Amino acid sequence: MKSELGLEEPDPLRARRLGIHTQYEAVVFMRTDCDVCRSEGLAAHSRMLLSAGGREILATLHQVASDLLATNEIGLSESAWSRLGADEGAAIYVRHPEPAESFGRVRARMFGNRLGDNDFASVLSDVSSGRYSDIELAAFIAGTSAFPLDEGETVALTRCMVEVGDRLVWPCGTVVDKHCVGGLPGNRTTSIVVAIVAAHGPMPKTSSRAITSPAGTADTMETVAPVDLTIAQIRRVVEQESGCIVWGGAVRLSPADDVLIARSTSIPRGNWLHR
Repeated sequence: MKSELGLEEPDPLRARRLGIHTQYEAVVFMRTDCDVCRSEGLAAHSRMLLSAGGREILATLHQVASDLLATNEIGLSESAWSRLGADEGAAIYVRHPEPAESFGRVRARMFGNRLGDNDFASVLSDVSSGRYSDIELAAFIAGTSAFPLDEGETVALTRCMVEVGDRLVWPCGTVVDKHCVGGLPGNRTTSIVVAIVAAHGPMPKTSSRAITSPAGTADTMETVAPVDLTIAQIRRVVEQESGCIVWGGAVRLSPADDVLIARSTSIPRGNWLHR
């Protein structure tokens, strides 16, 4: 098969759902003697761009040297399967992805350079779209913690996190929120504060699930009411009750933050990248 440039492209591989859970990272499996691996120079831990039915995802390659797969098959982890939305046996095309240019900013940050709005915007755009591998995400987190952000960088990072997500606007003068350091077992002030403040004005509160404590605010709230609400449902609840407590990971208000939190802890909290 030839591409638009007249170059030979590898034949498609057939999709296999292997039922392997890899938490948040999309992982695919191919035979070591697969023709595509040999022609494209793919080795274990290579990053690949997969396309099927008009959808594309980035995934990390693991290889097998057994009969688990045929040479013309590609096995998908549960994360890769849900993101690509392929059917069993569907044709999947594999090619090398374009490098994430924003990672150059991450390298610069690791060597002590300060980043500005444009730098963070580029990095967070790639993070939220799934272009960073777990290793690259770890490098970004390490680069901004070992050499702490200054005030300007903190403001720039926060602003860019907001801009890459969806926004909610409320038709009133004052809308309030409440934040805490988090990770304190047994700390349940949010539900009390939201109830009190909502009696005086709008308080649409998004909270996280467990990160370091036995249960996050959203987990606790879920014992008495649903927290996986859509944007439309959040609006309806706030219009009726003047406040809400919902899981922030169910909506794309801060998708880059969701990815970074999900990758920095081993506690499962669903398909954050595809909410």
